[in-house]
Amino acid sequence: MEVNNTWQSWLYKSSFWLAALGSALLVMHLQLPYVLSPNLNYVIVRGLAWVGVVSLIWQRRKTLPIDSSDLISIAIGATLITLVLVRSWFFRGSNDVLLDILPLFSAVGLVLLASGFKNLKLYKRELALVLVSVIPFGILMPIVR
Repeated sequence: MEVNNTWQSWLYKSSFWLAALGSALLVMHLQLPYVLSPNLNYVIVRGLAWVGVVSLIWQRRKTLPIDSSDLISIAIGATLITLVLVRSWFFRGSNDVLLDILPLFSAVGLVLLASGFKNLKLYKRELALVLVSVIPFGILMPIVR
């Protein structure tokens, strides 16, 4: 019986559901561009950026405030994530500019759901990494060279 109660207690934790939602959005952001144009380099660069984001959050998982968001932050975060899900369902093709920005909307939506506007600054490194990863390669390559 102890095992069953432990499993049920995980289902009531918001951190479990935030991790599940974040994982689903991460898989969607890696899979959708690959389906549109099978460029493995694009997926690898995006995947490395997401590994960096997950690693930064994992290092500070004990100190990051969860469940400290207010009703307005939850509503805006849920709206952003809903926009991402609806937009990814009705994508128009590989030239869709909004498709490149959707990971940033997902990241901001998850942060707002988890910690609200007042703790948004605690995630500045993770959001900056996502922001850099959504810059199109056509703009980024002349800067790197």
